[in-house]
Amino acid sequence: SLMPITSMGPLKATGRRKGASGSYRDGSPGRRACRSSASTPKGLKLVRTRPLPAASTDCESLAKLPPEVDVRMVMLNVYDLTHSCLVGAFNQAALVLMHGGIFHVTVEVWQREYSFGFCEWGTGVASMKPRRDTTHTYRGSVELGQTKLSAKECHMVVARLAFAEQWQGKEYNSLAHNCTHFARCLVSDLGVAPVPDWVDRLGRVAEGFVAPLDATLVACWSHH
Repeated sequence: SLMPITSMGPLKATGRRKGASGSYRDGSPGRRACRSSASTPKGLKLVRTRPLPAASTDCESLAKLPPEVDVRMVMLNVYDLTHSCLVGAFNQAALVLMHGGIFHVTVEVWQREYSFGFCEWGTGVASMKPRRDTTHTYRGSVELGQTKLSAKECHMVVARLAFAEQWQGKEYNSLAHNCTHFARCLVSDLGVAPVPDWVDRLGRVAEGFVAPLDATLVACWSHH
């Protein structure tokens, strides 16, 4: 069900997306997920038969979604990165202790889910059925509000981003230019609440350490 966004409608397909586990995100089977990795940590709200709470910057707004949601409602779908049991266990504890984790995020609207990732050529923007990413473990979703855009207008917004140079697959960087950066850009264009800061808190902390190190190494190499 996964497809590059440019394969929708009259647009042409580009490259295949490759997930963090090394398998392609076009339906190829990945490693089997451990059941514990998708569980919700104590203190987080599980919502199955009643509406989700209002959007919040607190990670307690993360909740499991019922099968059907309002098509105009923009959801931030949060996955544990890969199907690793270790990542799942880490996130389960980190959400409670540090209000963060190692996540892959996507944006859902009008019954489609949009994401950004690495590929060797073509756009890094892809579309698939909501909460069906086969390379990561779905953990929960955050409600960001209803968009005023029609399905066609949303498609045009995503298509414009897909063709932009900054969202080509080769521009992907796991820390500095990743799925969360794309999600922030897209939800802004959709006119809803921003992506909560806790989603990539650990990534931003890591970038704060890595970026100065990279700059130091480059400076050293330039003198040789």
